[in-house]
Amino acid sequence: MVGDVKDWIVVVPFIGPDWVIDGLLEQVEVDLFGRFLFIDNTPTGSLKDSSRHRLHIYGAEVVHRPENAGFAGSVNLGLRRGHEQTIVCSASVRFPAGFRRWLEEASAAVTPMGLFTLLSWHLLSLGRPLVERLGYLDENFYPCELEDIDYMWRMIVAGSLHDEDQGGVGRPRPMSCSRAGLNLSTADHRFKQNGPALSAYYDRKWGGHPEVFRAPFDNAANPLGYWPPATVGELKRRYGV
Repeated sequence: MVGDVKDWIVVVPFIGPDWVIDGLLEQVEVDLFGRFLFIDNTPTGSLKDSSRHRLHIYGAEVVHRPENAGFAGSVNLGLRRGHEQTIVCSASVRFPAGFRRWLEEASAAVTPMGLFTLLSWHLLSLGRPLVERLGYLDENFYPCELEDIDYMWRMIVAGSLHDEDQGGVGRPRPMSCSRAGLNLSTADHRFKQNGPALSAYYDRKWGGHPEVFRAPFDNAANPLGYWPPATVGELKRRYGV
């Protein structure tokens, strides 16, 4: 249970060698795996057969997206299930006292809109009322970069950030969790390749840095969750980068 919420799920998008995800699996209690949705974005699948079998036995769901759904696309797979709370957890997060202990801490802090931790978008919860207000993550930020900033700006525009008295998520909470040090140089190279196009797209969507527009592309008719699907290649050609 997350607070008074019985309807929750944990979405874990991951890509990379099996040891990245194995470190997380070791710290999740067996009876909680049925709440987990793992999105494996590695082309050949990075879960070892033994790990995949264990997750199947324990009731976890593993979705293999060999084309790489990207971070936003992976999270949206979970959000579209419509649970009251969707916990987003990076494979690099570690729970030294066990996942159950962290869940108890989260239960005391979560609001209907969700929960932020000091790990930011590596570990947070998005409440269904928040998603209904803001829409899904923008999958044009592919494979990842700026999709979190985009969503945070939407939260600011909607008045859903931090201020619990005004129906917000609440300020980041310190909890019994941390991040493992990982070498993601290969992924970082791809992010840098796409970065200029994604930055140009973000500037067009929100008016630059700092943001100016209060609606996507400065069109009041657009809901906050509006984003016209486009590939990175299309964005590069569109913005000449």
